[in-house]
Amino acid sequence: MSYFRTFLYAFILLVQTINAFRINVPQGKIAIEYYKTKLVDRTYNGPVVYYNPIFSHMEIVDINRQKDTLKPFTCVSSDDQTITFSKVDIYNQLEEKYVIPVYAKFERPFDNPRIKYDDPCIKEEAYSYLKAMCNTMKGEELRKTNYSTLDDNLVAHLSKFQETILDGKPSGIKVIKAFIEPPTLPPEVEKNRREIAIQRTAYHAEEYKQETKLKEQETKNKLEISEAQKNNNITLESEKVKAEKLVIQAEAEALALAIRSNATTNAIKNEALALGGTSQYMMKLQWESFGNQNTIYWGDSLPKFYPNIS
Repeated sequence: MSYFRTFLYAFILLVQTINAFRINVPQGKIAIEYYKTKLVDRTYNGPVVYYNPIFSHMEIVDINRQKDTLKPFTCVSSDDQTITFSKVDIYNQLEEKYVIPVYAKFERPFDNPRIKYDDPCIKEEAYSYLKAMCNTMKGEELRKTNYSTLDDNLVAHLSKFQETILDGKPSGIKVIKAFIEPPTLPPEVEKNRREIAIQRTAYHAEEYKQETKLKEQETKNKLEISEAQKNNNITLESEKVKAEKLVIQAEAEALALAIRSNATTNAIKNEALALGGTSQYMMKLQWESFGNQNTIYWGDSLPKFYPNIS
């Protein structure tokens, strides 16, 4: 039993020793080695790396996108206002092939406190740039007027800074984006800004109310004009219809008169033909003008007496 226990202890010690000589490297990260505090010019991709824990120290390096956050800081604007930046996030990525030169120059893992490459390569330069920019702008410009440009300007500056930081060569650090929370002005100024904003809001609300009333009145006027035009058009249309009816009626009466006149003419012509000609018909009319006192005979057997009508 004692031999088994001894074997078990020895096995456990062996396992612990083996685990002490290995390090797991997560996906998206690499390992670097410091041998006797000196950086070895090599990277390890894992997933497991074995090393000598007595002489070597292993570090895990993130080569994916990471975020560096600046601590809150203050600066003085050009109009002598104290501006507070409460939060600045900078997203960046260090390429694998640049890990060794960047760590060799900027990383100090054995200093106390430790110095990370992010400090001189990103954070310190970001602080310096934002404070210098703060001195060139008024508080209101930083707070509102030019705030929308701060993020892009910071990214552009840090990207340019990376081009020569590694002994005149690019560092391989990609500055992807930045997010700067709106800086704040001194409390009394912020209070005044809020009061002004409230008054401005009330003014705009009243202005909008008046504008709405004006538009409603304009709409009402347009509707009234449209209705009047509509009624006028109806009246004009009615008069036009009446006129057209009168024209049609006059044309109909003229046509009827022409028809009656034509019928009378035809009757006269027929009667003249029946009497033997136009001269006989005219004589008939002459005798009728005398009052129809005598009988007029027509034909072959006529009386021998003719009145003297000359």
